[in-house]
Amino acid sequence: MTYDLIIIGGGPAGSAAGVYAARKKLKTLFLTVDFGGQSIVSPDIQNWVGTVSISGDKLAKDLREHVLAYAGDVLELKEGTKVSSMKGLMIILKSPLKKERALIQKQCSFAPARIEGN
Repeated sequence: MTYDLIIIGGGPAGSAAGVYAARKKLKTLFLTVDFGGQSIVSPDIQNWVGTVSISGDKLAKDLREHVLAYAGDVLELKEGTKVSSMKGLMIILKSPLKKERALIQKQCSFAPARIEGN
């Protein structure tokens, strides 16, 4: 199968890309383990535009619901899928996929700050 776009990651950026790609009728493969990304661990997000306060769990649920609304002919969602390895931009799952564009939303992780003080 050839896709116009492959999205890896169901955080806010990946989810937004999935919605916009589907609206523009790009044949899209959306791969994600889950939705929400790093925001899932936040009990109270106060900088999400359009809402004063939202929990990470609620945001993840809303992102998933919005992407699912576009799943179908142009957006193929493979939720629960973890990409095992990537070589260049060839994505290796159970079988190689051809693609023309890929958006990789890499999940970041927190690292403790090393600050010396008095």
